[in-house]
Amino acid sequence: MRKFIGVTLIFVAFALSVYAGVDKTTPIPIRSIEELQKIGNDDAYPLDGDYVMANDIDASATATWNPDGTGGYYGFGPIGRHVGFTGTFDGGGHTISNLYIRYPGNQNGLFGLVETAGVVENLKTSGEYVEGALHTGGIVGLLRGTIRRCEVLEVEVHGYFVGGIAGIGADGSVIEDCKATGFVGNRGNNVLSGGGLAGYAASVENCMASCAIDGEGIESHPSGGLVGGWYPSVIVNSYYDADVAGVPDMGKGTPKTTTEMKQQATFDGWDFKAIWTIDEGNDYPALQAVDLAHT
Repeated sequence: MRKFIGVTLIFVAFALSVYAGVDKTTPIPIRSIEELQKIGNDDAYPLDGDYVMANDIDASATATWNPDGTGGYYGFGPIGRHVGFTGTFDGGGHTISNLYIRYPGNQNGLFGLVETAGVVENLKTSGEYVEGALHTGGIVGLLRGTIRRCEVLEVEVHGYFVGGIAGIGADGSVIEDCKATGFVGNRGNNVLSGGGLAGYAASVENCMASCAIDGEGIESHPSGGLVGGWYPSVIVNSYYDADVAGVPDMGKGTPKTTTEMKQQATFDGWDFKAIWTIDEGNDYPALQAVDLAHT
């Protein structure tokens, strides 16, 4: 009898996992920019799903997606912009290149809003352009969950409360083992709470940024080389290239010269055996390749 009950419970659990045609027992593979855009817009790609990138994705086509009526384009629609993402997204160490996002409202990035249960990891982007209003970032506009082991390379991002990785990392959020390079710009007369990594972040560990910051912000919402804003942040073993940032030190992250940022000895506490690698003296640290069986 107990064996029968056990088998029945297993069957019920499996049936629930594939309810509405979505099998939540294995990650949903993402192979193209079109599939990526389906997340949250197609019943088979729910916002609470688990996803894994199967390959690199060239997102150049998004530069001509969604006409804005004036001859321009809005581009890629941020995932979970109004109803947040609560699943997991594993980039598998793959790269999304040339993503274009330009929306006039709030919460813009590859993800608009990542909720507390949401996780984005092992993802790289290259040559991304993101423009929005409040809460604009390369990976996510508003983060309440976790981002780890992500690289945003040569991003150009414009908005208020804006950063290379996240616009805002709200209380309870975590950003760890992440890197951003590029340009953080304004969407008006000055950038408000701009940061190479995040416009504001509650918790940052083992991260770095090398982003030019366009403007020091205003007294109530200053910009920083790594993290902006006056709100309290817990920042551990995280650094920014002060030669590139061009803004006063906020005390959020450790400022270093470009030369120092290319030396392993600078990055106290970082794992250069399993997570990071560096071409000593020639380049910034980079995330190591990810070897996942399901990719």
